[in-house]
Amino acid sequence: SMKIDTLPESNEKGFTILELLIATTVLSVILVMVSFVMVGIGNIYQKGINQARVQTSTRNITREVSEQLQLMNRSSAFVGPSSPAPGRFKTFCFGDVRYTYVIGEQLGTDSSPENPKIPHVLWRDTPGAAACAAGPALDLSTNNANGEPIGSERGGTELVPANSRLTVFDISSTLSGLYTVNVGVAYGDADLLTARTGPTVRCNSGAGNQFCSAAFLSTVVGRRL
Repeated sequence: SMKIDTLPESNEKGFTILELLIATTVLSVILVMVSFVMVGIGNIYQKGINQARVQTSTRNITREVSEQLQLMNRSSAFVGPSSPAPGRFKTFCFGDVRYTYVIGEQLGTDSSPENPKIPHVLWRDTPGAAACAAGPALDLSTNNANGEPIGSERGGTELVPANSRLTVFDISSTLSGLYTVNVGVAYGDADLLTARTGPTVRCNSGAGNQFCSAAFLSTVVGRRL
């Protein structure tokens, strides 16, 4: 007769359904925790980028204005802030350099009724001393074909980064011939900020905080010439 060999029985056992469920649950919890950690790291990274952008912008604007004041010769006029029509836009003039600005409004092109934005909030151009002193201020809410405010001299520059706003832009002279320059910039929509204007503007805590940052800088300068 034919003999059929059979495999020896194995003492090894597979995972039970309960063990698989427990392992899957533990793995899911670990993945959720890792996801939360990664999201937190991403938010911190995004917050750091936005804060660095705003601080750099505030320093650059302060340095730009300070250098213009320092290099302005004794015969050049310092005029401002003037506010011809449209009234919300104001102007500082240092010799032939003009700064047209608006406080508290957000720079951008993707405007909506819930979050209005305008094309420019701090525009520097050089129309010449006579034209600069005479005004009027530019309308920063409109653009010409070159993407500049209507009436601006060619070669002008927007000094505030996208989706940001000026919270402070104040330049005042003292009796000793010095100038105090105060500049504040905030990045983010209005609902993320404690206020739209002022040196104490800060970001609200809570959701979306990584998309908000604010900075303020004050310095005193004098003319070199």
